[in-house]
Amino acid sequence: MNDGAWLWVTKTVMFQVARKVGLTSLGVYCLLAALVDRAQRCHPSQDYLASTLGLSRSTVSRALMLLEASGLVRKDKNSRHHTSYTLLKTR
Repeated sequence: MNDGAWLWVTKTVMFQVARKVGLTSLGVYCLLAALVDRAQRCHPSQDYLASTLGLSRSTVSRALMLLEASGLVRKDKNSRHHTSYTLLKTR
């Protein structure tokens, strides 16, 4: 079942965090979760996230800020144009 076709989201994210951050942020979180490597890190641009989800870049930016504030995602600026996102453990 670990063939890359499945995405698991914890019950904590679904039932506690989603209520705080909203459905848009949950969608961004799920897309990030689908893109992460074994270290739980990914490097998509905000433009890529926006176009994939059919959202504006500013909406994605707000969602990422909410996810970071809620402790679900850590944003690391690698350079002026490259940012990585790490999914953090939920409790």
